[in-house]
Amino acid sequence: MKKQLNLRSLAAQAVEQVLEQGQSLSNVLPPLQQKVSDKDKALLQELCFGVLRTLSQLDWLIGKLMSRPMTGKQRVVH
Repeated sequence: MKKQLNLRSLAAQAVEQVLEQGQSLSNVLPPLQQKVSDKDKALLQELCFGVLRTLSQLDWLIGKLMSRPMTGKQRVVH
């Protein structure tokens, strides 16, 4: 279970760098993929691309479900 959590944590880090720092996922992803096994590299990539591809839908859904906007550390969930 810890391994999957780590993989999702790496994906969250990559997405945060893209959204908050304006970096390209093509530049952010390779160093993070070096930290995981060969079989998990594709999953890490798909998690990142999947979140970024569906970001507008995820934002809409979060907006509908949240009673107030996220701030501070909560934005990492975003």
